[in-house]
Amino acid sequence: WDDGALPDGLADALRAGGITIYNDPQPQIRVGISGAVAGIAETGTLVIPSGVGKIQSASLLPETHLAILRAADILPRMVDALKRPELRTAAAVALVSGPSRTADIEMTLTIGVHGPGEVFVFCV
Repeated sequence: WDDGALPDGLADALRAGGITIYNDPQPQIRVGISGAVAGIAETGTLVIPSGVGKIQSASLLPETHLAILRAADILPRMVDALKRPELRTAAAVALVSGPSRTADIEMTLTIGVHGPGEVFVFCV
């Protein structure tokens, strides 16, 4: 996500730690950082809208996804999250309930094939 879409000071702190920040999709990126407008307690799902400065590839393409979620935005059920005004103007919304999983290949569970293999949520 663009600096303005992240919590204040986060982008500067990452740069100070020697981390390069890209605001457009890059195939070599191993970690993506995004915000979430809601977390659903019932299912452990993150609600991540796209929009200006909020490209969805940050939560879908890298091996590892770091999501920033305000504790006040943890809601009981999906129906509560769908009432959020940010979702009315979003071009798309990703609902992330954990790492990518598939059992398409010889019925063997594989993690991280169609998206991140690891998802970490930081409640602030």
